[in-house]
Amino acid sequence: MFMAYATLSEISKEAFEATLHSTYQMSVADERIVSAELVQYRLKINTPQQECFVMLFRVPDEVPAAQGSYRMQQADLGSHELFLVPIKRDAEGLYFEAVFNRLLS
Repeated sequence: MFMAYATLSEISKEAFEATLHSTYQMSVADERIVSAELVQYRLKINTPQQECFVMLFRVPDEVPAAQGSYRMQQADLGSHELFLVPIKRDAEGLYFEAVFNRLLS
């Protein structure tokens, strides 16, 4: 069972970027835990009012390609829910994308 350590709004974009090429543990629909590697991080918008970034995870090919909320745990960031959308498959696995678009105060 995963324990939550921080809300997504408390985790900075820099903290997510620092986990590039690290492994997350992803809980899938049938209660399995699979490894998900963060293979790409892209900053899209970074202004005083807004930040937007995209994260791309690679999972084993046998994971169902279903969009939805997934429990993710990473050693430095703790456990949290991410909305993931499958975007492609290749010889290395299935890829899910998470998009963050935050208004800043």
